[in-house]
Amino acid sequence: MTTGRQYCERFVDRLPVKILECPIDFPQLMYYQLWHERTHASASARWLREQVKGVAAALKKE
Repeated sequence: MTTGRQYCERFVDRLPVKILECPIDFPQLMYYQLWHERTHASASARWLREQVKGVAAALKKE
């Protein structure tokens, strides 16, 4: 399986899995938040997107 390191690190201590270096270089993974047009502009959706963005930015620093 190939996926992001942050995702895998959650399971290394709980499941019989190992993180191995990939033998080839992959481009950096990009994550996007996609919202339906009907809710995209709502204040609550904008607030939630900012919360998710802030948590994701903090994870990169760890």
